[in-house]
Amino acid sequence: MDYAKRRDRVRRAFQRAGLDAFLVSAPVNVTYLTGFTGNDSYLLFHRGGEVIISDPRFTVQLGEECPEIDLHIRKPGIPLTNALARVLRWAKAKTVGIESDGMTVGGLERLKAAAERT
Repeated sequence: MDYAKRRDRVRRAFQRAGLDAFLVSAPVNVTYLTGFTGNDSYLLFHRGGEVIISDPRFTVQLGEECPEIDLHIRKPGIPLTNALARVLRWAKAKTVGIESDGMTVGGLERLKAAAERT
């Protein structure tokens, strides 16, 4: 599979839309774009590249399945949305696209709250 080409198509689309970043949160789409077969992880496209946000259970697996993608491994007990908010701040992303079918309204509200706290 040519995961890099798939990610390039997404990158071009989010840049054409004028976004600073685009979040892929549906596990099936994270797998389609990266080859990563684990769960509880997000793929974030930002102006400088891509990063998978995950937890320590998948560190080795991520290194084996998608070594070309940067990783942000959250500490145990840190909610995924809080880790995402931290990465968004690091990437200086103000306008972020999301998969409307991949994130619940509750998840979006938690992300907004976490972003306001960071």
